[in-house]
Amino acid sequence: MNNLTDDVSWIRRNHTFQFGTNVRLIRSRLSSFARAYDSAATNPASFDSGGNSITSLLNVYLQDTFRYQIQNENLGGVQNAVAAIVGRFSTYNAALTYLRDGSLQPSGTPRERDFRSQEYDFYASDIWKIRKNLTATFGLRCGLSRPVYEAKGYEVKPNIALSNYFRLRANGAANGKPFNEPIVLDYSGRANGRTSLYKLDKNNFQPRIALAWSPDFGKGRFGWLFGRNHESV
Repeated sequence: MNNLTDDVSWIRRNHTFQFGTNVRLIRSRLSSFARAYDSAATNPASFDSGGNSITSLLNVYLQDTFRYQIQNENLGGVQNAVAAIVGRFSTYNAALTYLRDGSLQPSGTPRERDFRSQEYDFYASDIWKIRKNLTATFGLRCGLSRPVYEAKGYEVKPNIALSNYFRLRANGAANGKPFNEPIVLDYSGRANGRTSLYKLDKNNFQPRIALAWSPDFGKGRFGWLFGRNHESV
């Protein structure tokens, strides 16, 4: 993230004008091999009679050759080891990586994403010293955050907003007419020439009003309450 800030103060007579901005350029790049390669597993349960078909044959050989039997607590480990050595896969998962245009990529191609957003804050204020012991402050801050988007177009959203979908479902239930329209995921974001995942919020205004007053009771009867010199009464 790049953060750009700037603040300016201008004093004129009994006014102190302040202006500033805070710009945040947010970027998150992702390159993942988590699903770039196929995977397979061996399981002795996929053999005839499960893993027992493995150990029963081994026990016959061990008994005839070495007068030895596999202990019961070791059966599971032996079955797994033999199944792995044989190399017959019981399950195989293919990890397929596609580009945005649907073209299939070779095995080992990482999944790459580039998420971005920008946030802009602006403020202006006036510190007005009305009197020596009276100061008023007026200010306004405005914030604008752009919806997060994926720069290469790997971005989708439902064709029906979920809030509207739940509302339509509730209305259908209330009227006895089920709403069963399927939710379809469609391209979204500026890279696809579509609307964003969510709307831009343009109402982030933060006004500020403050008044500071320092009372002065002089040297009279109540002056001692505020640490001033006092006279005997």
